Parts: sequence; C-alpha cells; structure tokens
Amino acid sequence: MKLIVLYDSIYWKRKKPFVNKKLNNTYENFSKIAARFGVDIIYASPLWIRNKIATKAWKFYKKWIKLSNQKFGFVFDKSNYSRTTEKKVRGWELPTINLPSVKKICSDKYLTYKLFKKFSPETKIANKKNIENMLNRYKLLVLKPRYGREGESVKFISRTPKKIQENTIVQQYIQSRGIKGICKGFAEIRLVILNGKIADWYVRKAGKNKRITNISRGGKLIRFEKNKIPGELIKIKRKIDSHFKKIKLRFYSQDYIEDEKRFWLIELNAMPGLYACKGEEEDIEKTLLKLGREIGMWKNGYRR
Repeated sequence: MKLIVLYDSIYWKRKKPFVNKKLNNTYENFSKIAARFGVDIIYASPLWIRNKIATKAWKFYKKWIKLSNQKFGFVFDKSNYSRTTEKKVRGWELPTINLPSVKKICSDKYLTYKLFKKFSPETKIANKKNIENMLNRYKLLVLKPRYGREGESVKFISRTPKKIQENTIVQQYIQSRGIKGICKGFAEIRLVILNGKIADWYVRKAGKNKRITNISRGGKLIRFEKNKIPGELIKIKRKIDSHFKKIKLRFYSQDYIEDEKRFWLIELNAMPGLYACKGEEEDIEKTLLKLGREIGMWKNGYRR
C-alpha cells in the first residue's frame, strides 16, 4: 500500500527533500515505522501530481532517493490550503487526511476565531483602526499572518506599526504562566485530534525569554501522562470537534494557552507536526498506527 504525503516546502534539486534538518529526520523515522507495517510512503509537492500520479517524488529507503511516475492509494495532505489543491484532491476520490473542508477552517485564523469566539482571544483583521482600538484595552497585542504556520512572521506589539502586511490579523495577547502541573514559563498545550479522539498530546514550551513555542522555532516538546490533560480542555475539545463531526477522516490539532483564569484556544492546525525526535519513536509509532487504522491502511498492526 502506498501513502503519499503532500508538502509545499519540498525541493527536488537537493540531496534531501526538506531544508529543515529536523523535518528530514522526522520523515525518515516516519518512513521507517510505516515500512514495518508494509506501508510505502512517498513525498511530493501538489504541483508534481498529474492524474493521480506523482510525476516525481521522494522516498526514504536507507537514504533519500528520487522516483518518478508513482501511483498512490492514500493521501496525507500537509500542504497549505488553496482552491487549486482543493479541486485536485477532491477529483482523486481517494481516502484523504485532511479534506479541504477541514484545512480551510484550520488554516484561516480569523475564520477559526469567528467560529469559536467563546474559547478564543479577541481577534480582528489587522488595520490601523482595529489595532488602535485594541491597544486602548490591551497593553500588548499579537500580530500574525492570517494564513501563517510554524510561527512565521509573528510579532508582539504595543504600538501601531507604520506598515501592516495584507492578510494579517491582530490578537489579544495572553500571558502564559505555563501549564499547571506540567511546566512553568511560556507554553502551549496541544491536543492532536484524530476523528474526534485524542491521538497525541504534548506541551510546547518556548525558549528562554521567548514567546513562540513552535518546535521549528526552537521550542521544546514536553510529554506527559494523558490523565493530566485538564478536564476543562476535554470539554472544549469536544465542543470544537463537534463542528467537524460529519467529516469522517480528520486529523488536526487544537493549541491552547493557560493564563491565571482559564484556557484559551489560540489556533487550530490541519498539519500538526509528527515529531519523531530521539527517544520519541514510540509516540510517533502509536500516532501512525492510529492514523493507519482510521484510513484503512492496516488493521491490528498488519497491512490490509
């Protein structure tokens, strides 16, 4: 069985597909684990696909190798949402995680806010008027791309910037004090949701004197026992996931920050990282097994 992983930031004219060393290591481990269960994984850009065939693709087998004209039966779409890719993926009629309908909501931070205002910090489209309005009520704001990922171009502001980029949102700043019983300092707790169930969970802690928790930006991943997930988060998770319950295959994450009063939903992510760092292979294997069983690649550890 062949699973294709679609990724935007993947390159052909290199020795390895990804620029980020940690990302290459993660997918090397991902491929090794899948191979033990008879699943062949290839990696490609959506732009390389023609009529359900990857005209070029990467594969890890002892080392990264390049292939051409590869057929596939399952799709793990970690590319950014776009109407072009949406049309292409729907036309394949193959088991897919995630469908464009999930990606559209998770990739648009302002749409996420409008759907789940009750759980989210105040968020507006960034313009001079909105920023000045919010600065009258909050000492610090977060300026971030409406469609951004991995902590790119996130800024913390206490005054109106001279230049505001298009497709930017401004958000009420939440002062994290850590996650009670797990860690102190600026941190987020992430729940990875697979078809309504919690498939993985961990804390991402920012580096010293930093406020960005993304692993790709130097954040630290902290594992903890599932029974330590706060009951408050379980309730919020159910309410948010109920919005997607009609979608059979869904794999996304919910990111929360805790202040002195409550948990806040910061964003949803349709492309949660599959971290297989040293010592965490067992965790990634469990998540991969759950993924495979849900989309029908294998049952009880055996290839279908």
